[in-house]
Amino acid sequence: MKEKILTVSVAAYNVEKYLKKLVGSITAMKNRDMVEVLIVDDGSKDRTPDLGMKYQAQYPGLIRYIRKENGGHGSTINTGIREAKGRYFRALDGDDWLDTAGADELVERLAQESEADAVITDFCVYTPSGSRYECVYKSLEDGEIYSFAGLYEKTHTIRYHAVIYRTGLIQQHELTLDEHRFFVDSEYLLFPVPYIEKIR
Repeated sequence: MKEKILTVSVAAYNVEKYLKKLVGSITAMKNRDMVEVLIVDDGSKDRTPDLGMKYQAQYPGLIRYIRKENGGHGSTINTGIREAKGRYFRALDGDDWLDTAGADELVERLAQESEADAVITDFCVYTPSGSRYECVYKSLEDGEIYSFAGLYEKTHTIRYHAVIYRTGLIQQHELTLDEHRFFVDSEYLLFPVPYIEKIR
């Protein structure tokens, strides 16, 4: 069995409408054997549990369904971090999905990565009205290594969907977000900062 390079932890609360798209974007990857997907169900009351168990049975070794009591968004990330086996960790929301070709390239590049404690990626946002905008870090050089201070000189805004952490770093320092709270995206970005030395 190949080493899992990337853990994708999905915060899943009443996301039956969205899981098919998210799962499909990953199962279509040619490098999916280097990925693990944790569907962390935060006490959903819709068909999310049925779908999570179905996908786990359909894609063993790729998808793991984890059912837990409702604890809020932070609790799903905490569970994902504890359960992660991949070298790198990415948190997603249940209504997100990955660009399949981009995810394949990302995993290939992460497999070669030996220095970075965190990796920053571009991403796109789609609104309910159908509009789309890209969050592109034009001031950052692709493949360059930055210190946190060096990164801050180049860009003052890093968003939740842009960050991938080295799993060992966030597990070693027991990154734990507040439960039953809003704004844990900010905690997810800020809590690891003291331990990060190199950002790709």
